[in-house]
Amino acid sequence: MMEPVAAPTGPNSGRGAVSPSTGHCARHGALRRSWVALVVLVALVAVGAAGALPGVQAQAPGGAVHVIEITGPIDQGLPPYVERALAEAADADAAAVMLAVDTPGGLLNAALQTQSALTDTPLRTVGYVEGQALSAGALLTIATDEIYLTPASTLGAATPVRGSGEPADEKTVSAVRATFRATAQATGRDPAVAEAMVDPAVTVDGLVGAGELLTLDPREAQARDYAADIVPDRAAALAAAGLADAEVVETGVSPAESTAQLLTHPVLAWGLVIVALLLLITDLSAGGVGAGAGVAAVLFAVFLWAHAVTGLAGWADIALVVAGLALIAAELLVFPGTGLPGVAGLVAVLGGLFMAQLGRELVTTEQLVQAGFGVAATLAAVLVGLVAAVRMLSRRGPPSALALTARLDGRTAAVARGGGWLRWFGGRDLVLPDDEPAADTPAGRPGAHPAAGDTAPATPSGAGPRGAASPVDEAEPPPASLAGAAGVALSALRPAGVADIDGERVDVVADGEFIPAGAPIRVLRDEGYRRVVRRTHPSPTDPPAAGDDNGSRPPRPAGDT
Repeated sequence: MMEPVAAPTGPNSGRGAVSPSTGHCARHGALRRSWVALVVLVALVAVGAAGALPGVQAQAPGGAVHVIEITGPIDQGLPPYVERALAEAADADAAAVMLAVDTPGGLLNAALQTQSALTDTPLRTVGYVEGQALSAGALLTIATDEIYLTPASTLGAATPVRGSGEPADEKTVSAVRATFRATAQATGRDPAVAEAMVDPAVTVDGLVGAGELLTLDPREAQARDYAADIVPDRAAALAAAGLADAEVVETGVSPAESTAQLLTHPVLAWGLVIVALLLLITDLSAGGVGAGAGVAAVLFAVFLWAHAVTGLAGWADIALVVAGLALIAAELLVFPGTGLPGVAGLVAVLGGLFMAQLGRELVTTEQLVQAGFGVAATLAAVLVGLVAAVRMLSRRGPPSALALTARLDGRTAAVARGGGWLRWFGGRDLVLPDDEPAADTPAGRPGAHPAAGDTAPATPSGAGPRGAASPVDEAEPPPASLAGAAGVALSALRPAGVADIDGERVDVVADGEFIPAGAPIRVLRDEGYRRVVRRTHPSPTDPPAAGDDNGSRPPRPAGDT
């Protein structure tokens, strides 16, 4: 970095001037605050998602029967509810767990997760069907150790279907049939009967023929050992199971599980992602980490928390999303215009969200298509929204963290065209040095630069934030600025690199073009710790790169922007 130059004195060193050391400290402080805020936001995403991991459950009275209600369509909120209820029953040393089932079925992924929890528990499980246990509900009922049916109940009809109601592909049917067979074998029941509930091609002598899907009534179920007894109500089922004297503990759905169930709906989930990405990118591209990025971090944390609670998202998905957000922030705050970190970050975020939508069990073709459509819709919405948002910001020129930092450094905040990939979206809120006024000010129009040696007029009190000129000699940039200085690129600028300016190594970034090492350059403006440079072509009239005989910096040509 360049060594600090002594603060100027004279008529142009009034209250608007800021010493180089003060500006240097201000830049350091602003940069530290931005990174601290970014770290806090990323940690919020990770901690919010980590809060969904299973923890220590509350204990209930020992020796009781814990009842788990499975009513209505099965959705992604069921697995965490059943897993929590089983954990509480195990911690309380429950005598048994009763699964009270009355469902037409539902999501296959949710049923598979719940079935795994039921078959893995060491507790005694009792299935009680008081209406219907069809499709996914049949699988959960078969996963219990003993089954009791009411006289009007049914069990079976479990062939998988798409969301449109059409039968699923053969691959999915085969996988589900194998799951039913394995579950029936694990609980000591005839596997052929379970397979016939899934695949019409399976026949069972005296029960179902080819081309028919099996649904058992109570008598058929009892005859095939798929029902221990037929009972009139739940109390009779407990008595038949030898649990008439046991205390009954009803385990309901918690508010967190209900909320997570709502937030994992595809439309609402992808809506959260779209809003979060728009807020994050527009806030960071405006020059800092502010309220928009904070709200975006909260939305991402809510999304990941809901999908972790429901068992869809794992640590790998969460890590991928957090890494992607860090890459997007690096693109906008550390390596602006590079492109690669931003693209990689967006791919990582969408990839992590895509995997979180799929879950960790059997993935069907329909789920792949649905998740893929969600990613495509999110990307399209983000691009369209980003174009609109950045164009609006470029017209309005709102204050940002970068603009506030610029004022601390004694520079003027103005709206200018952005560099690198942000040009695709129409503009970016940038900061121009005092000796480089905005294009919409009189001094910024072609031919309006004062000649070398002239003094720019002082800014009137109360001038607006755009187009104001600083009371600084136009021919001599302020001490903290290198605008107008010439030098040589020490490394290739693609676009960032290092250059020799006045005999010092300075971090620079090319203004939208590749500059090879050894090429002559000139500083256009300052952006934080880096200088934006443009390649110049040597000629007999070019000023020396290191200054004139007395070591002063050459004046900037009037037409150079």
